[in-house]
Amino acid sequence: MPAFEKQQSAILEKRQTIIRKYPDIWNKMVREWKSSGDGCRAWLMYSASYLFRTNTILWAMDPLTLRQRVPESPYVNISVDLADLSFVILTHRHEDHLDLNLIRQLQDHPIQWIVPMDLVPDLKETGIPAGRILIAEAFQEITIQGIRVIPFPGLHLHSEPKGKHYGVPSMGYWIELNGHRWLFPGDTRRYDTPLLSLFDGVDGLFAHLWLGRSQALVESPALLDPFCRFLSSFEAKKVILAHLEEWGRDANDFWDVRHVDMVREHLKQLAPSLEICPVWMGDSVSLAVE
Repeated sequence: MPAFEKQQSAILEKRQTIIRKYPDIWNKMVREWKSSGDGCRAWLMYSASYLFRTNTILWAMDPLTLRQRVPESPYVNISVDLADLSFVILTHRHEDHLDLNLIRQLQDHPIQWIVPMDLVPDLKETGIPAGRILIAEAFQEITIQGIRVIPFPGLHLHSEPKGKHYGVPSMGYWIELNGHRWLFPGDTRRYDTPLLSLFDGVDGLFAHLWLGRSQALVESPALLDPFCRFLSSFEAKKVILAHLEEWGRDANDFWDVRHVDMVREHLKQLAPSLEICPVWMGDSVSLAVE
């Protein structure tokens, strides 16, 4: 069996298992997230969507349910389970990051929404009142619930060698949590830009694994070295590695544990002391940095 068909079959088989387990994954995640606890933790809602508990503050970035990408998956009780959100940060409008159905179900809750300007019309269409929308402007600091947030232009737009352009406008975020500085570049497609050098002294990094378009089945993906150099360039103490097992993608663009192992092995040469923490849907990770 050719490599694509073999891997695609394995993805579809595992996806069916995830669909069956999803209610349990969701309920466990929400229960943990709502429980009392000190410090900062993050939970992976989907491949690159997050719930956070910062001491007593509950918030999210690009919240999304499995049904957004896998229509046959079970419904979950968004309106009840996410009612305690204080605020939500959005990055861009790709469908594995922007779940308008989820947002509609939260429109009656007193949640504040931090969004790039180009997403404001989408939010207004869901019924979110204009007074609860904070516009994320590049390098204009927002302080919300005692948390410092600095938006910056994301690195999502890119061109392929044949001149075709890909991506949509996006926003990244520098966020200070409990005295630690975390960088959220979001979906990044250009690893050679000097823009992020503005953020020196980063304690932790949320990185979305991407090694090139249609490179998932390649033995040595084209952007493996640039991606690893990007991770090591910040001299962070901890990297949370996400954007794995995105069930709406086919085998050519499906990043999984094989690619995590590639990154780990390559980073042994570039930054052997860098802590890499891959996260999978439902996982929780501490944001404490030693």
